Amino acid sequence: MDDRRRSEPASPRLVETRPAPRLTLLCQPRQEQRQDLRAEVERGLSLSPKRLAPRFFYDEEGSRLFERITETPEYYPTRTEAALLRSFGAEIVEASFGGGAGPPAREAPALVELGSGSSAKTRLLLDAYGAARPLTYVPIDVSAEAVHSFGAALLRDYPALTIRGLVCDYRGAAEFLRAGPPGRRLFAFLGSSLGNYDLPDARDLLGLVRSAMGPHDRFLLGLDLKKDPALLHAAYNDAAGVTAAFNLNLLARINRELGGHFELDRFAHVAFYDEAAGASKCTCKACSARSSASTPSDAATASGAASACTPRTRTSTLRRTWTPCCRARGWRCSGSGRTAGTGSR
Repeated sequence: MDDRRRSEPASPRLVETRPAPRLTLLCQPRQEQRQDLRAEVERGLSLSPKRLAPRFFYDEEGSRLFERITETPEYYPTRTEAALLRSFGAEIVEASFGGGAGPPAREAPALVELGSGSSAKTRLLLDAYGAARPLTYVPIDVSAEAVHSFGAALLRDYPALTIRGLVCDYRGAAEFLRAGPPGRRLFAFLGSSLGNYDLPDARDLLGLVRSAMGPHDRFLLGLDLKKDPALLHAAYNDAAGVTAAFNLNLLARINRELGGHFELDRFAHVAFYDEAAGASKCTCKACSARSSASTPSDAATASGAASACTPRTRTSTLRRTWTPCCRARGWRCSGSGRTAGTGSR
């Protein structure tokens, strides 16, 4: 991890609820989530460049906006990933849960998904597995609303499915999964997520996932490679402005939950292709006037986003940068100065 960071916090406390038959949620309490956000803002805005962990983009509103991003005509990664899963889902399921050496089948196999969101692409794997076959689905997400609502929809369509959702960060999820019963599990990291992290953090995250896996588990990782910069520019500058709203929602969340005073109309969404880094960067830049006009020349570099592919297919490393601003005292936006952060699923 970044050597400017403090030591890793303790894993979150998880409270179990059963909102519906076959649906169990283990959630970090909201007050503790808010405390984590405050600690991250205080820590991240003291760094240079300033940055915030990507998971904090996904409150209820952030999750809703991200689902809208995936539906925009310019945003190709979700459609490409879905096509890959339709084409190769049966092979993935067979490689994960098929024959060969493994533990006795006392427990139903499990699909563990990091950053599950709407679980839309998960349905393609569930279809390939078979709706009538017992399976435990373990969505990991920071939005309890998303896990509950999308989980309930899955249960209606897959009668043999059991859901055990983890509403917490990946560190807390890994600790829970390490203590789970043995059995075949497929860990899926889909939705353009690994590129949210710089290289050291990405390496640490993959190590964390590996520490939660058993000898018979499998890992499905999606990554996007370089493309025509014009395609990337369109994907992150959608005509409807949904990506811009998604990025600005992090400042709005700080306002809502921590009593911040960011003036959102003093920030502009800027997305551009950085040839030196070989990456498309999405930034939110402070403007001195109430105008969306800005240039990316002095945007600070943070982490990025990636899309999924099977081993047979490659689909661009996308980087996201966050450059809002705030005064040294409190959270009030001054319209000058910048902070950077990361985020997209």
